Amino acid sequence: GAYWRAGGRTGTILFMIVLLIVGQLSATLCDYWVTFWTNEVTRQKERETNSTTTIDYDRVIAPKNTTFNLATYFSGIDLVPDLDIHAYIGPLDTSQYLYVYSALIVCCIFFITARAFMFFKVCMTASRNLHNDMFHSMLRGVMRFFDANSSGRILNRFSKDIGALDELLPRFLLECIQIYLVMFSILALNAAALVWTLLPTTIILLLFYTILQIYLKSAQSIKRLEGTTRSPVFSHMSATLNGISTIRSSGAQQRLIKDFDRFQD
Repeated sequence: GAYWRAGGRTGTILFMIVLLIVGQLSATLCDYWVTFWTNEVTRQKERETNSTTTIDYDRVIAPKNTTFNLATYFSGIDLVPDLDIHAYIGPLDTSQYLYVYSALIVCCIFFITARAFMFFKVCMTASRNLHNDMFHSMLRGVMRFFDANSSGRILNRFSKDIGALDELLPRFLLECIQIYLVMFSILALNAAALVWTLLPTTIILLLFYTILQIYLKSAQSIKRLEGTTRSPVFSHMSATLNGISTIRSSGAQQRLIKDFDRFQD
């Protein structure tokens, strides 16, 4: 919630959501149109097969004691395929099917590209706003905050966490949204064909939700532990850089190197 609120105004977020949905709908329509086209071709072939006599080529035998004639063997058989682009297949002809499919492909490319640009623009705005808010809050913080939180923990927030916001979160979030959109489109198509498939789908979704809750608790604990163990490393480096002249004058380099290795272990 806070991440999306930092990404921009409500209108911007709604526009991004519309682009995400329309982009997935265009991709689904492309798949549906190919399926519809293929089904119409199959029905057309079935109608042609039922209206004509099927010739069994294996039973066509040349007369004995005569010279084999290729023209006689294939007599009455049209060897030229029907490549007429204006031939009607169901309600439309082939050219109209191609025009509609090309238009859907162009729309799919346009909306998918637009949603990617819009999504990453929102993510960049959210990352910048969260960084600025965190920095301003730290500047306005009381001294007790700096006494309770070491410099390493603060540096960890501004380095690793902001790095995750800038690099990892947008990519993984977009992939997650795409997976969910594809999943819902597949479920909608399956439900339109076979309604009873919604029952096992609901059971599987509940099972996955339970597993997700268990995983999130473990993942959050591990990330919290990782942040706690990384903070002493940043604190040690910050203190070392601030007192580098004193360390060199007293010859305490080896002791600080051992402390740094111990914090890493």
